[in-house]
Amino acid sequence: MTGAGYKAAVEYMRGTGGRRWGRGRIVLVGVIGALMIIASLVYSQYAAEQGADPVEGESFTHPPGTEVVTGNQYSGGKALKITSGQALPTKRVTITETSNVLVRARAGQTGGSPTLTIRVDGSNKGTRRITSSVLSDYLYAGIILQPGTYTIGLKGGDLAQGRYVFVDVLRFPAVTPPGATRRSPSTTLRRSPRIPVRLPSTCSPTTPTPTAARRPLRL
Repeated sequence: MTGAGYKAAVEYMRGTGGRRWGRGRIVLVGVIGALMIIASLVYSQYAAEQGADPVEGESFTHPPGTEVVTGNQYSGGKALKITSGQALPTKRVTITETSNVLVRARAGQTGGSPTLTIRVDGSNKGTRRITSSVLSDYLYAGIILQPGTYTIGLKGGDLAQGRYVFVDVLRFPAVTPPGATRRSPSTTLRRSPRIPVRLPSTCSPTTPTPTAARRPLRL
């Protein structure tokens, strides 16, 4: 191959590869954009079902009898450990929709299960026994918070060595009013338009031709 022919071949390969990379880059950008839209829709649906942003346990105050612990199992890698029944960590929370309180927590189970009481503006509003040593969700369905700003408090009970409470995160699921259903993304099925079907002339219905009456045979 001559020098000119080799140079022409190289230029052709570069041009072909560049066009392929350009098309591949466009496809990749399109896929990333679609994934971002899907993630945004999922988050919007989740946010619509929450009366407030989640509150991390470690963001509560840290009075004596509490401490922040770390671990990969916790949201954000941290949680609030409650070791004294006299401790009352608190947090100001603004609720935007009528909500319950859901606590993700765990507790040591040595000699029994401790309790966790939710206080709202200084009053006890609900108590659950934390019965699992692994993180679990505990819904305080009896607590209904109307839109507004509250001081949320956490109070442990029946605490002892090996029976402490670890609060990971508080969430505020929106309450569905009685008789109403929560909207969820759905697919609307539309009836397709009717398309008239024309039969060929050979298939068109015809009127049967009457046959002549048969004459009786004379014997």
